[in-house]
Amino acid sequence: MMLQNPHVDFVIRGEGERPLVEFLKAWITDGDLSSVPNLGWKYQGCLIFNPIKENYPVNDLPWPDFSDLDTAQYCFEGRPMSFLITSRSCPHRCTFCSVHTTFGKAYRRRSVDDVLQEIIERYSKGIRVFDFEDDNLTFYLREMKQLCAALIQAFPSKNVQFLAMNGISYLSLDDELLELMKTAGFTHLNLALVSSDTTVRETAKRPHTVEKYLQVVNKAFQLGFKIVSYQILGLPRESLDSMMQTLVFMAQQPVLQGASIFYLTPNSPIARKFPLVGEFDVFKSRSTAMAFESRECSRDQLYTLLVTTRIINFLKGIDIPEGINTISVLLERLPARGGRVALGAMLLTKLLETGCLYAAGRDGLRSMKRFDSHLFFRIWNRLEFIRTLSGCRLNIDAVPSRAEVKPVSIGRRMGHG
Repeated sequence: MMLQNPHVDFVIRGEGERPLVEFLKAWITDGDLSSVPNLGWKYQGCLIFNPIKENYPVNDLPWPDFSDLDTAQYCFEGRPMSFLITSRSCPHRCTFCSVHTTFGKAYRRRSVDDVLQEIIERYSKGIRVFDFEDDNLTFYLREMKQLCAALIQAFPSKNVQFLAMNGISYLSLDDELLELMKTAGFTHLNLALVSSDTTVRETAKRPHTVEKYLQVVNKAFQLGFKIVSYQILGLPRESLDSMMQTLVFMAQQPVLQGASIFYLTPNSPIARKFPLVGEFDVFKSRSTAMAFESRECSRDQLYTLLVTTRIINFLKGIDIPEGINTISVLLERLPARGGRVALGAMLLTKLLETGCLYAAGRDGLRSMKRFDSHLFFRIWNRLEFIRTLSGCRLNIDAVPSRAEVKPVSIGRRMGHG
């Protein structure tokens, strides 16, 4: 689809190192473009796509050259950060994922020593935070444990920090690895639950279980990890009730809720059932577009679910004073803190009392008309408590006169206002 754009002459599909080298050789020598693997190009008005071929072995690829980047421009919590990967592709076959379109189906891992030496080299250049962007960082337990042990030995002063913001498959975590990761300097754990509904996970071909998820969350919390747990909202044929179930389930765990709106990624298994047909549909392949609606869930409902997770996260992140264990008492105390906390408490109180969500701006408060208050209170009614990031239990007792909160119609469909 991108190649159809009149301003685009060439594209490379899949992994790019070998194709780019071969393309540059052909371009410089006026060689045969049809011999360049993975290349998409135009000839006499026709789109031509050369066959996909294997890339260089992952261990033969040189480390990225960041010598011309200003490390001060890429920081995490004030310290220079760099990205790296230890592997390519993923052994899982989740239907919503397009990783195999980009990296192929063969899961390949770099050697532990190669990864370690890259980290040491970047450390010598001033990098102190390293974010692993693997699609499945911990699949090979033995190698990951070896890497953690090597990092512990290489950085005994613990003046480094490791992240895995792309998410970790909790299926491959055990207590020993979690302990090693924490000792090595990992501080955050991003887990992809996707859904607490067994049927949804099986349909999406997720080989994960809720039991394993809880085991990992409980151990990670004990070790002091900051945990973000991701849910996909709007998976095709997942019911609204199922999405609400997962949202409530995660609200009761000591995790921040990461809500990701489903979008169709070209050539992912699930997209073959719901093909992108228009030239510009590819630009809808992003979460913020909220472009995929179904009979089960409208765009406004997706928006409401997303905002509801933000409301719950607001409560999860608050430092709860000793002796407070109910929402109503907490909301009474928060205005005294001032600032954004007081503002958030005021907006939530107003929502609970009036059934209307307001946003605060420079010109005062404005009503969020696309927010489905009826759906919000359906979720709120299911919440017996919220578990904060520090492990505190906040019981739900702030109940407005819900009889006055009337259901609203399904939101306007995409493309109709």
